[in-house]
Amino acid sequence: MELNIANSIFKGINDKKGLMICGYEWGFSKADQISTEKSEYNEDAITIFSNKVPMYGEKSSQWKYDTRIINWFKLWGHPLSQIELGTDFEKSIVQTNWCNTKANKIEENYYHKLTNSTQLENFIFHIKELEPSLIFLWVLQ
Repeated sequence: MELNIANSIFKGINDKKGLMICGYEWGFSKADQISTEKSEYNEDAITIFSNKVPMYGEKSSQWKYDTRIINWFKLWGHPLSQIELGTDFEKSIVQTNWCNTKANKIEENYYHKLTNSTQLENFIFHIKELEPSLIFLWVLQ
């Protein structure tokens, strides 16, 4: 099993004891699919949660899921830098999803997918590997 994360791992910062932002599953809304098709994907780029532009292109700075979470941090008095690799605070965040599947919308009865043994194993694997200090579960509907 492999980690399925959306930003880089920084040894000694988010590889253990970081903040794990965990969504439902991978995928883009219909609007994000359209805007992302034109983005250049750079698999080797080093990124933080709040700045995925080096990997996914400029359109990633407008993704609804990410921008909502970034705005929440601002409301909590901890704005996230979106410039280059930010600080160790931004590097302490790792984004993943409970499921390692892809879809462009949440299933009506997603409880069955979340409790599927493969998806439970995926989630537990990430917890064991990353040993997060805090898990932020977020589902955007």
